[in-house]
Amino acid sequence: MDIQTSLLQICGRIRDSRYRTEITQLYSFSKYKDVSREEFEAEINRDVAIAEQNAQAYDRLVGAERERLIKDFLPKSPYIGVDGNGRIVMDRNLANYEIVNYNIVNGIYRSQVNMAAALKDAGLNVVTSTEEDEPDEELESLKSIERTSFKEIFEEYCSLKAKPIRYDLSFRESRIAQEKPLVVEAYMKLGPEKVRQMKYHIYNIKRELVKLSHETQDVKIFLLIDPLLEKGVAIPRSEIKELLEKAYRTLGINYKAKATELKRWYNLRETTKRGDDGKPVSCFVVVSAKIKAGQ
Repeated sequence: MDIQTSLLQICGRIRDSRYRTEITQLYSFSKYKDVSREEFEAEINRDVAIAEQNAQAYDRLVGAERERLIKDFLPKSPYIGVDGNGRIVMDRNLANYEIVNYNIVNGIYRSQVNMAAALKDAGLNVVTSTEEDEPDEELESLKSIERTSFKEIFEEYCSLKAKPIRYDLSFRESRIAQEKPLVVEAYMKLGPEKVRQMKYHIYNIKRELVKLSHETQDVKIFLLIDPLLEKGVAIPRSEIKELLEKAYRTLGINYKAKATELKRWYNLRETTKRGDDGKPVSCFVVVSAKIKAGQ
């Protein structure tokens, strides 16, 4: 979130509330370590150049082929869309937005010192409060969901779905759906018995949901590997190969993976690091994703 504009606009909309003079901001620090701003922007600019060429080619398509492209492919393309006149075009604003977000995440949100400085520059007073607040039932409900294991929350959700509708139960059910959407998706698509057979293992549940999805094979592979792939750090090629082969086996693909195949889904930078024996190990650093897919 941009401190100078977005945060101030949100704060300005808080009026008739006991929170109108004080706001608690929760945020996390950036996990990027090995990707510089210059490298990230260079990758984005390369993607933009390719997207411009693709958009021109796509816009020449007609009939069913064009409709199928707009329906199935464009929603997953990071920079290509359809404008108000129905033309397939490359949207530079999306690329610029990515660069702005990168600068925010890797600058302001990188440390508490940077965050405090940005808030002060925006004209806000940064304080630490030790006063006890009034009990907030809604906040406590969220905390209890966050602290509870997937297994317990899933079984609670199953229990709520089996009971007659009541306001207090509906509130809890909606909170679970909002804070733990995987619980609802697993309940609706896999069913309670299937989830129990899988012993509530979250990655295995996500893997089964990916297999059931109507995404293309490439997108399915991306959805399987992305949660397990650490971004911005050096990853040995052997680990990447093992990760890809696991995804292939899950989808029934009988193929021996190569680490370089990761370039189908990500912009990579080659590097090396010292192994446990002190010898250099060939690695890739994930700079950015080439694909956009909802999970």
